[in-house]
Amino acid sequence: MPPNVSFDGNLLYVGGDGFGNYSKIQDAIDNATNGDTIFVFNDSSPYYENLIVDKSINLFGEDRNSTIIDGKVTDSVIVISADHVYVEGFTVTNCIQDLSDAGINIFSDWNTIRNNNIMENKCKGIRLSSSHYNLIENNTLKNNKFHHINLKDESNNNTIQNNTLTASDNWPYACDGISLIESSDNLIINNKITGLIFTIGIGFGTKSNYNVVNKNRIYNNPCDDEANSIQITKHSDFNLIIDNEIKSNNGSGIVIFFSQGNEIIGNLIEFLPSHGICLVDCRYNNIVRFNNVSYTDRGIRLAIYSSKNFIESNNLTRNTYGIYLSGTNLLGFTPNNIISGNNIVENNYGFYIIVSSLYGYSNDSLICYNNLINNTQNAYDECNNSWNDGKYGNYWSDYEEKYPDAKKKPFRGIWDTPYEINGGNNLDSCPLINQWPKSSSTYNPRISTSFNSLFQSLSERFPILNLLLNLIK
Repeated sequence: MPPNVSFDGNLLYVGGDGFGNYSKIQDAIDNATNGDTIFVFNDSSPYYENLIVDKSINLFGEDRNSTIIDGKVTDSVIVISADHVYVEGFTVTNCIQDLSDAGINIFSDWNTIRNNNIMENKCKGIRLSSSHYNLIENNTLKNNKFHHINLKDESNNNTIQNNTLTASDNWPYACDGISLIESSDNLIINNKITGLIFTIGIGFGTKSNYNVVNKNRIYNNPCDDEANSIQITKHSDFNLIIDNEIKSNNGSGIVIFFSQGNEIIGNLIEFLPSHGICLVDCRYNNIVRFNNVSYTDRGIRLAIYSSKNFIESNNLTRNTYGIYLSGTNLLGFTPNNIISGNNIVENNYGFYIIVSSLYGYSNDSLICYNNLINNTQNAYDECNNSWNDGKYGNYWSDYEEKYPDAKKKPFRGIWDTPYEINGGNNLDSCPLINQWPKSSSTYNPRISTSFNSLFQSLSERFPILNLLLNLIK
Protein backbone atom coordinates (compact mmCIF):
# COMPACT_ATOMS: atom_id res chain seq x y z
CA MET A 1 0.00 0.00 0.00
CA PRO A 2 1.40 3.42 -0.92
CA PRO A 3 2.93 5.48 1.89
CA ASN A 4 1.10 8.69 0.92
CA VAL A 5 -2.31 7.24 1.85
CA SER A 6 -3.61 7.86 5.35
CA PHE A 7 -4.41 4.75 7.41
CA ASP A 8 -5.61 6.43 10.58
CA GLY A 9 -8.89 4.53 10.62
CA ASN A 10 -9.84 0.88 10.89
CA LEU A 11 -8.79 -1.88 8.49
CA LEU A 12 -11.64 -3.99 7.11
CA TYR A 13 -11.25 -7.15 5.01
CA VAL A 14 -13.38 -8.62 2.23
CA GLY A 15 -12.86 -12.24 1.19
CA GLY A 16 -10.08 -14.36 2.61
CA ASP A 17 -10.55 -16.72 5.55
CA GLY A 18 -10.17 -14.32 8.47
CA PHE A 19 -12.75 -14.21 11.25
CA GLY A 20 -15.22 -11.39 10.67
CA ASN A 21 -14.20 -10.75 7.06
CA TYR A 22 -16.95 -9.47 4.80
CA SER A 23 -18.12 -11.42 1.77
CA LYS A 24 -19.30 -8.33 -0.13
CA ILE A 25 -17.40 -5.11 -0.74
CA GLN A 26 -20.52 -2.97 -0.33
CA ASP A 27 -21.16 -4.44 3.13
CA ALA A 28 -17.68 -3.35 4.18
CA ILE A 29 -18.26 0.15 2.77
CA ASP A 30 -21.59 0.43 4.60
CA ASN A 31 -19.91 -0.47 7.88
CA ALA A 32 -16.85 1.75 7.37
CA THR A 33 -16.36 5.30 8.57
CA ASN A 34 -14.33 8.14 7.08
CA GLY A 35 -10.63 7.30 7.06
CA ASP A 36 -11.07 3.52 7.10
CA THR A 37 -9.27 1.18 4.71
CA ILE A 38 -10.90 -1.80 3.01
CA PHE A 39 -8.68 -4.58 1.66
CA VAL A 40 -10.27 -6.99 -0.82
CA PHE A 41 -8.77 -10.47 -1.29
CA ASN A 42 -8.85 -12.05 -4.71
CA ASP A 43 -9.88 -15.53 -3.56
CA SER A 44 -13.59 -14.67 -3.78
CA SER A 45 -13.25 -12.82 -7.09
CA PRO A 46 -15.13 -11.93 -9.20
CA TYR A 47 -17.29 -9.72 -6.96
CA TYR A 48 -20.59 -9.15 -8.76
CA GLU A 49 -21.46 -5.76 -7.30
CA ASN A 50 -22.33 -2.16 -8.09
CA LEU A 51 -20.56 -0.13 -5.43
CA ILE A 52 -21.64 3.18 -3.92
CA VAL A 53 -18.69 4.83 -2.17
CA ASP A 54 -20.18 7.62 -0.07
CA LYS A 55 -17.43 7.82 2.55
CA SER A 56 -13.82 9.00 2.49
CA ILE A 57 -12.14 5.58 2.50
CA ASN A 58 -9.23 3.70 0.95
CA LEU A 59 -10.23 0.72 -1.18
CA PHE A 60 -7.49 -1.76 -2.11
CA GLY A 61 -7.60 -4.94 -4.17
CA GLU A 62 -5.07 -7.70 -3.57
CA ASP A 63 -4.04 -7.86 -7.24
CA ARG A 64 -5.25 -5.66 -10.10
CA ASN A 65 -5.40 -8.59 -12.54
CA SER A 66 -7.28 -11.04 -10.34
CA THR A 67 -9.38 -8.89 -7.98
CA ILE A 68 -12.35 -8.29 -10.25
CA ILE A 69 -15.46 -6.18 -9.64
CA ASP A 70 -18.11 -7.07 -12.23
CA GLY A 71 -21.07 -4.69 -12.60
CA LYS A 72 -23.26 -7.34 -14.26
CA VAL A 73 -24.20 -4.77 -16.95
CA THR A 74 -26.81 -3.32 -14.58
CA ASP A 75 -25.30 0.07 -13.55
CA SER A 76 -21.98 1.82 -13.07
CA VAL A 77 -19.56 -0.54 -11.35
CA ILE A 78 -18.17 1.97 -8.82
CA VAL A 79 -19.87 5.29 -8.06
CA ILE A 80 -17.84 7.69 -5.92
CA SER A 81 -19.81 10.51 -4.30
CA ALA A 82 -17.53 11.23 -1.32
CA ASP A 83 -14.34 13.27 -1.41
CA HIS A 84 -10.88 11.85 -0.64
CA VAL A 85 -11.52 8.29 -1.86
CA TYR A 86 -8.56 6.12 -2.90
CA VAL A 87 -9.08 3.13 -5.24
CA GLU A 88 -6.24 0.80 -6.24
CA GLY A 89 -5.67 -2.76 -7.37
CA PHE A 90 -8.87 -3.84 -9.15
CA THR A 91 -10.17 -4.94 -12.51
CA VAL A 92 -13.40 -2.98 -13.02
CA THR A 93 -15.65 -4.34 -15.76
CA ASN A 94 -19.16 -4.63 -17.21
CA CYS A 95 -20.94 -1.34 -16.55
CA ILE A 96 -24.29 -0.85 -18.27
CA GLN A 97 -24.58 0.77 -21.71
CA ASP A 98 -25.91 4.17 -20.69
CA LEU A 99 -24.19 7.47 -21.47
CA SER A 100 -24.32 8.51 -17.81
CA ASP A 101 -22.62 5.33 -16.57
CA ALA A 102 -19.03 4.15 -16.37
CA GLY A 103 -16.75 1.58 -14.86
CA ILE A 104 -15.77 4.21 -12.28
CA ASN A 105 -18.18 7.15 -12.07
CA ILE A 106 -16.96 10.11 -10.00
CA PHE A 107 -19.08 12.96 -8.64
CA SER A 108 -16.67 14.40 -6.06
CA ASP A 109 -13.25 15.91 -5.42
CA TRP A 110 -9.72 14.97 -4.32
CA ASN A 111 -9.98 11.28 -5.23
CA THR A 112 -7.19 9.01 -6.49
CA ILE A 113 -7.77 6.19 -8.99
CA ARG A 114 -4.46 4.36 -9.36
CA ASN A 115 -3.12 1.05 -10.69
CA ASN A 116 -6.39 -0.47 -11.88
CA ASN A 117 -7.60 -2.28 -15.00
CA ILE A 118 -10.73 -0.59 -16.35
CA MET A 119 -11.93 -2.82 -19.14
CA GLU A 120 -14.83 -4.06 -21.23
CA ASN A 121 -17.35 -1.62 -19.85
CA LYS A 122 -20.36 -1.14 -22.09
CA CYS A 123 -20.11 2.64 -21.91
CA LYS A 124 -17.25 4.69 -20.41
CA GLY A 125 -14.21 3.56 -18.52
CA ILE A 126 -13.78 6.44 -16.07
CA ARG A 127 -16.21 9.36 -15.97
CA LEU A 128 -15.89 12.59 -13.98
CA SER A 129 -18.86 14.92 -13.63
CA SER A 130 -18.48 18.28 -11.85
CA SER A 131 -15.44 16.81 -10.10
CA HIS A 132 -12.20 18.56 -9.22
CA TYR A 133 -8.63 17.86 -8.11
CA ASN A 134 -8.82 14.15 -8.88
CA LEU A 135 -5.79 12.06 -9.84
CA ILE A 136 -6.21 9.31 -12.48
CA GLU A 137 -2.87 7.54 -12.62
CA ASN A 138 -1.19 4.35 -13.85
CA ASN A 139 -4.38 2.65 -14.95
CA THR A 140 -4.86 0.40 -17.97
CA LEU A 141 -8.09 1.14 -19.84
CA LYS A 142 -8.95 -1.47 -22.43
CA ASN A 143 -11.97 -2.36 -24.58
CA ASN A 144 -14.37 0.19 -23.13
CA LYS A 145 -17.14 0.93 -25.59
CA PHE A 146 -17.43 4.75 -25.88
CA HIS A 147 -14.84 6.79 -23.96
CA HIS A 148 -11.96 5.47 -21.94
CA ILE A 149 -11.80 8.64 -19.81
CA ASN A 150 -14.48 11.34 -19.93
CA LEU A 151 -14.55 14.67 -18.07
CA LYS A 152 -17.66 16.81 -18.27
CA ASP A 153 -19.78 19.47 -16.54
CA GLU A 154 -16.91 21.69 -15.39
CA SER A 155 -14.63 18.96 -14.10
CA ASN A 156 -11.62 21.19 -13.49
CA ASN A 157 -8.09 20.91 -12.08
CA ASN A 158 -7.78 17.15 -12.52
CA THR A 159 -4.60 15.26 -13.42
CA ILE A 160 -4.64 12.31 -15.84
CA GLN A 161 -1.19 10.78 -16.08
CA ASN A 162 0.73 7.63 -16.95
CA ASN A 163 -2.32 5.68 -18.11
CA THR A 164 -2.43 3.19 -21.00
CA LEU A 165 -5.50 3.32 -23.25
CA THR A 166 -5.79 0.44 -25.68
CA ALA A 167 -7.98 -2.24 -27.28
CA SER A 168 -7.72 -5.83 -28.43
CA ASP A 169 -7.04 -6.44 -32.10
CA ASN A 170 -10.56 -7.79 -32.61
CA TRP A 171 -12.38 -5.16 -30.53
CA PRO A 172 -15.13 -3.91 -32.92
CA TYR A 173 -16.12 -0.59 -31.29
CA ALA A 174 -14.81 2.93 -31.90
CA CYS A 175 -13.74 4.13 -28.46
CA ASP A 176 -12.38 7.64 -27.92
CA GLY A 177 -9.40 8.04 -25.65
CA ILE A 178 -9.64 11.06 -23.32
CA SER A 179 -12.47 13.55 -23.84
CA LEU A 180 -13.22 16.82 -22.06
CA ILE A 181 -16.48 18.75 -22.32
CA GLU A 182 -16.82 22.10 -20.53
CA SER A 183 -13.82 21.20 -18.38
CA SER A 184 -10.79 23.41 -17.80
CA ASP A 185 -7.39 23.64 -16.10
CA ASN A 186 -6.73 19.91 -16.38
CA LEU A 187 -3.34 18.28 -16.88
CA ILE A 188 -3.06 15.31 -19.28
CA ILE A 189 0.49 13.98 -19.18
CA ASN A 190 2.48 10.89 -20.14
CA ASN A 191 -0.45 8.77 -21.28
CA LYS A 192 -0.15 6.13 -23.99
CA ILE A 193 -2.96 5.68 -26.52
CA THR A 194 -2.47 2.80 -28.92
CA GLY A 195 -4.46 0.16 -30.81
CA LEU A 196 -7.77 2.05 -30.71
CA ILE A 197 -10.35 2.60 -33.40
CA PHE A 198 -11.14 6.13 -32.24
CA THR A 199 -12.70 9.29 -33.58
CA ILE A 200 -10.66 11.40 -31.16
CA GLY A 201 -7.57 10.35 -29.22
CA ILE A 202 -7.54 13.34 -26.85
CA GLY A 203 -10.34 15.85 -27.39
CA PHE A 204 -11.60 19.13 -25.94
CA GLY A 205 -15.15 20.20 -26.71
CA THR A 206 -17.46 23.08 -25.78
CA LYS A 207 -15.48 25.66 -23.83
CA SER A 208 -12.75 23.49 -22.36
CA ASN A 209 -10.05 26.05 -21.64
CA TYR A 210 -6.53 26.29 -20.18
CA ASN A 211 -5.84 22.56 -20.30
CA VAL A 212 -2.30 21.21 -20.78
CA VAL A 213 -1.56 18.11 -22.88
CA ASN A 214 2.07 17.10 -22.46
CA LYS A 215 4.31 14.13 -23.33
CA ASN A 216 1.51 11.81 -24.44
CA ARG A 217 2.17 9.10 -27.04
CA ILE A 218 -0.60 8.43 -29.56
CA TYR A 219 0.54 5.79 -32.01
CA ASN A 220 -0.48 2.76 -34.10
CA ASN A 221 -4.20 3.48 -33.88
CA PRO A 222 -6.20 2.00 -36.81
CA CYS A 223 -8.79 4.73 -36.44
CA ASP A 224 -11.34 6.12 -38.86
CA ASP A 225 -10.11 8.20 -41.82
CA GLU A 226 -11.76 11.28 -40.30
CA ALA A 227 -10.26 10.71 -36.86
CA ASN A 228 -8.04 13.25 -35.10
CA SER A 229 -5.33 12.23 -32.66
CA ILE A 230 -5.78 15.48 -30.71
CA GLN A 231 -8.81 17.70 -31.33
CA ILE A 232 -9.83 21.08 -29.93
CA THR A 233 -13.26 22.43 -30.87
CA LYS A 234 -16.32 24.53 -30.00
CA HIS A 235 -14.63 27.59 -28.50
CA SER A 236 -12.13 25.69 -26.40
CA ASP A 237 -9.50 28.37 -25.93
CA PHE A 238 -6.02 28.88 -24.48
CA ASN A 239 -5.03 25.22 -24.30
CA LEU A 240 -1.40 24.13 -24.47
CA ILE A 241 -0.47 21.05 -26.54
CA ILE A 242 3.24 20.50 -25.95
CA ASP A 243 5.84 17.80 -26.60
CA ASN A 244 3.50 14.97 -27.61
CA GLU A 245 4.33 12.15 -30.02
CA ILE A 246 1.75 11.31 -32.70
CA LYS A 247 2.71 8.71 -35.26
CA SER A 248 1.44 5.92 -37.49
CA ASN A 249 -2.27 6.58 -36.92
CA ASN A 250 -5.01 6.82 -39.49
CA GLY A 251 -6.59 10.28 -39.88
CA SER A 252 -4.99 13.57 -38.78
CA GLY A 253 -2.67 14.69 -36.01
CA ILE A 254 -3.72 17.89 -34.19
CA VAL A 255 -6.88 19.65 -35.42
CA ILE A 256 -8.42 22.83 -34.00
CA PHE A 257 -11.92 24.08 -34.87
CA PHE A 258 -13.55 27.41 -33.93
CA SER A 259 -11.10 28.20 -31.12
CA GLN A 260 -8.49 30.81 -30.27
CA GLY A 261 -5.36 31.35 -28.22
CA ASN A 262 -4.24 27.71 -28.31
CA GLU A 263 -0.53 26.89 -28.42
CA ILE A 264 0.78 23.85 -30.31
CA ILE A 265 4.45 23.55 -29.36
CA GLY A 266 7.22 21.02 -29.83
CA ASN A 267 5.18 18.02 -30.98
CA LEU A 268 6.50 15.15 -33.10
CA ILE A 269 3.98 14.17 -35.79
CA GLU A 270 4.74 11.65 -38.52
CA PHE A 271 3.39 8.91 -40.77
CA LEU A 272 -0.23 10.11 -41.03
CA PRO A 273 -2.34 9.92 -44.21
CA SER A 274 -4.04 13.29 -43.68
CA HIS A 275 -3.08 16.51 -41.84
CA GLY A 276 -0.24 16.89 -39.40
CA ILE A 277 -1.68 20.08 -37.85
CA CYS A 278 -4.86 21.75 -39.11
CA LEU A 279 -6.65 24.96 -38.07
CA VAL A 280 -10.26 25.35 -39.22
CA ASP A 281 -12.13 28.65 -38.66
CA CYS A 282 -9.61 29.69 -35.99
CA ARG A 283 -9.50 33.48 -36.10
CA TYR A 284 -7.22 34.72 -33.36
CA ASN A 285 -3.80 34.02 -31.92
CA ASN A 286 -3.35 30.29 -32.23
CA ILE A 287 0.38 29.60 -32.16
CA VAL A 288 1.95 26.63 -33.97
CA ARG A 289 5.65 26.56 -33.10
CA PHE A 290 8.68 24.23 -32.90
CA ASN A 291 6.80 21.17 -34.22
CA ASN A 292 8.40 18.42 -36.31
CA VAL A 293 5.97 17.15 -38.96
CA SER A 294 6.92 14.58 -41.58
CA TYR A 295 5.39 11.95 -43.86
CA THR A 296 1.86 13.39 -43.85
CA ASP A 297 -0.36 14.59 -46.68
CA ARG A 298 -0.57 18.21 -45.46
CA GLY A 299 2.00 19.11 -42.85
CA ILE A 300 0.30 22.27 -41.56
CA ARG A 301 -2.98 23.50 -42.99
CA LEU A 302 -4.95 26.71 -42.41
CA ALA A 303 -8.51 26.47 -43.71
CA ILE A 304 -11.94 28.13 -43.71
CA TYR A 305 -11.50 31.63 -42.30
CA SER A 306 -8.46 30.87 -40.14
CA SER A 307 -6.84 34.25 -39.53
CA LYS A 308 -4.41 36.09 -37.26
CA ASN A 309 -2.52 32.92 -36.36
CA PHE A 310 1.23 32.36 -36.00
CA ILE A 311 3.00 29.47 -37.75
CA GLU A 312 6.60 29.73 -36.63
CA SER A 313 9.82 27.72 -36.46
CA ASN A 314 8.44 24.34 -37.47
CA ASN A 315 10.27 21.58 -39.32
CA LEU A 316 8.18 20.20 -42.21
CA THR A 317 9.85 17.34 -44.04
CA ARG A 318 8.78 14.88 -46.74
CA ASN A 319 5.08 15.70 -46.72
CA THR A 320 2.94 15.99 -49.83
CA TYR A 321 2.35 19.64 -48.90
CA GLY A 322 4.50 21.38 -46.32
CA ILE A 323 2.15 24.31 -45.55
CA TYR A 324 -1.29 24.42 -47.18
CA LEU A 325 -3.70 27.39 -47.11
CA SER A 326 -7.23 27.38 -48.52
CA GLY A 327 -10.17 29.73 -47.98
CA THR A 328 -8.70 31.68 -45.06
CA ASN A 329 -10.37 35.00 -45.96
CA LEU A 330 -13.59 35.99 -44.20
CA LEU A 331 -15.49 38.99 -45.55
CA GLY A 332 -14.71 42.00 -43.39
CA PHE A 333 -11.65 40.38 -41.76
CA THR A 334 -8.01 40.61 -42.78
CA PRO A 335 -6.37 37.19 -42.31
CA ASN A 336 -2.87 38.43 -41.38
CA ASN A 337 -1.52 34.99 -40.61
CA ILE A 338 2.22 35.15 -39.99
CA ILE A 339 4.23 32.21 -41.32
CA SER A 340 7.90 32.59 -40.49
CA GLY A 341 11.10 30.79 -39.59
CA ASN A 342 9.97 27.37 -40.78
CA ASN A 343 12.28 24.77 -42.31
CA ILE A 344 10.38 23.24 -45.23
CA VAL A 345 12.42 20.44 -46.75
CA GLU A 346 11.89 17.74 -49.39
CA ASN A 347 8.12 18.03 -49.67
CA ASN A 348 6.26 17.72 -52.97
CA TYR A 349 5.11 21.32 -52.43
CA GLY A 350 6.73 23.57 -49.86
CA PHE A 351 3.83 26.05 -49.80
CA TYR A 352 0.51 25.43 -51.51
CA ILE A 353 -1.95 28.35 -51.33
CA ILE A 354 -5.19 28.15 -53.28
CA VAL A 355 -8.63 29.65 -53.77
CA SER A 356 -11.32 27.45 -52.22
CA SER A 357 -14.42 26.96 -54.36
CA LEU A 358 -16.54 27.18 -51.20
CA TYR A 359 -14.66 29.60 -48.95
CA GLY A 360 -12.77 31.88 -51.32
CA TYR A 361 -9.29 33.33 -51.18
CA SER A 362 -6.30 32.93 -48.90
CA ASN A 363 -4.87 36.44 -49.04
CA ASP A 364 -2.86 38.79 -46.85
CA SER A 365 -0.61 36.42 -44.96
CA LEU A 366 2.99 37.45 -44.25
CA ILE A 367 5.40 34.70 -45.30
CA CYS A 368 9.07 35.34 -44.51
CA TYR A 369 12.29 33.96 -42.99
CA ASN A 370 11.40 30.43 -44.13
CA ASN A 371 13.91 27.99 -45.57
CA LEU A 372 12.53 26.18 -48.63
CA ILE A 373 14.96 23.43 -49.48
CA ASN A 374 14.78 20.74 -52.15
CA ASN A 375 11.02 20.63 -52.43
CA THR A 376 9.76 19.36 -55.79
CA GLN A 377 8.04 22.75 -56.09
CA ASN A 378 9.04 25.20 -53.42
CA ALA A 379 5.88 27.31 -53.57
CA TYR A 380 2.57 27.67 -55.38
CA ASP A 381 0.33 30.67 -54.56
CA GLU A 382 -2.71 31.64 -56.61
CA CYS A 383 -3.81 34.26 -54.06
CA ASN A 384 -2.23 37.53 -52.88
CA ASN A 385 0.25 37.28 -50.03
CA SER A 386 3.37 39.09 -48.84
CA TRP A 387 6.49 36.96 -49.29
CA ASN A 388 8.82 39.37 -47.47
CA ASP A 389 8.59 41.98 -44.75
CA GLY A 390 10.25 44.72 -46.81
CA LYS A 391 13.70 43.79 -45.55
CA TYR A 392 14.01 40.01 -45.72
CA GLY A 393 12.14 37.29 -47.53
CA ASN A 394 12.76 33.56 -47.68
CA TYR A 395 15.58 31.22 -48.63
CA TRP A 396 15.00 29.28 -51.86
CA SER A 397 17.29 26.34 -52.56
CA ASP A 398 16.67 26.61 -56.32
CA TYR A 399 17.26 30.36 -56.50
CA GLU A 400 20.69 30.34 -58.17
CA GLU A 401 19.54 27.73 -60.68
CA LYS A 402 16.54 29.90 -61.65
CA TYR A 403 18.42 33.21 -61.59
CA PRO A 404 22.04 32.54 -62.55
CA ASP A 405 22.68 36.23 -63.34
CA ALA A 406 21.35 37.57 -60.04
CA LYS A 407 23.65 39.71 -57.92
CA LYS A 408 24.06 39.93 -54.18
CA LYS A 409 23.00 43.24 -52.67
CA PRO A 410 25.94 44.62 -50.66
CA PHE A 411 25.58 44.28 -46.88
CA ARG A 412 21.93 43.22 -47.21
CA GLY A 413 22.09 39.41 -47.29
CA ILE A 414 19.59 39.28 -50.16
CA TRP A 415 19.62 38.88 -53.93
CA ASP A 416 18.77 41.73 -56.31
CA THR A 417 16.32 39.72 -58.42
CA PRO A 418 12.88 38.84 -57.01
CA TYR A 419 11.91 35.18 -56.78
CA GLU A 420 8.74 34.46 -58.76
CA ILE A 421 6.11 32.33 -57.01
CA ASN A 422 4.23 29.94 -59.28
CA GLY A 423 0.44 30.17 -59.47
CA GLY A 424 -0.15 33.91 -59.71
CA ASN A 425 1.64 37.25 -59.50
CA ASN A 426 3.39 36.87 -56.16
CA LEU A 427 7.08 37.73 -55.73
CA ASP A 428 9.62 37.40 -52.99
CA SER A 429 11.40 40.71 -53.54
CA CYS A 430 13.98 40.08 -50.82
CA PRO A 431 15.13 36.48 -51.34
CA LEU A 432 17.77 35.43 -48.83
CA ILE A 433 21.27 34.54 -49.96
CA ASN A 434 21.78 32.13 -47.05
CA GLN A 435 19.40 30.00 -45.04
CA TRP A 436 17.65 31.67 -42.16
CA PRO A 437 19.61 30.55 -39.07
CA LYS A 438 18.26 27.22 -37.92
CA SER A 439 19.53 27.80 -34.41
CA SER A 440 16.85 30.45 -34.00
CA SER A 441 14.10 28.59 -35.80
CA THR A 442 14.42 25.06 -34.50
CA TYR A 443 13.53 23.94 -31.00
CA ASN A 444 13.16 20.41 -29.73
CA PRO A 445 11.98 20.17 -26.11
CA ARG A 446 12.98 16.51 -25.99
CA ILE A 447 16.64 17.53 -25.91
CA SER A 448 16.49 21.17 -24.85
CA THR A 449 17.73 22.20 -21.42
CA SER A 450 15.35 25.16 -21.55
CA PHE A 451 12.15 23.08 -21.36
CA ASN A 452 11.51 24.10 -17.75
CA SER A 453 12.21 27.71 -18.67
CA LEU A 454 9.56 27.51 -21.39
CA PHE A 455 7.04 26.16 -18.88
CA GLN A 456 7.95 28.88 -16.40
CA SER A 457 7.28 31.54 -19.01
CA LEU A 458 3.86 30.02 -19.75
CA SER A 459 2.83 29.25 -16.16
CA GLU A 460 1.11 32.58 -15.63
CA ARG A 461 -1.12 31.88 -18.61
CA PHE A 462 -1.60 28.20 -17.73
CA PRO A 463 -1.75 27.91 -13.89
CA ILE A 464 -1.96 24.11 -14.09
CA LEU A 465 1.66 24.16 -15.29
CA ASN A 466 2.82 24.83 -11.74
CA LEU A 467 1.71 21.30 -10.91
CA LEU A 468 3.48 19.95 -14.00
CA LEU A 469 6.72 21.69 -13.07
CA ASN A 470 6.65 19.92 -9.71
CA LEU A 471 6.04 16.57 -11.42
CA ILE A 472 9.03 16.84 -13.77
CA LYS A 473 11.58 18.25 -11.34
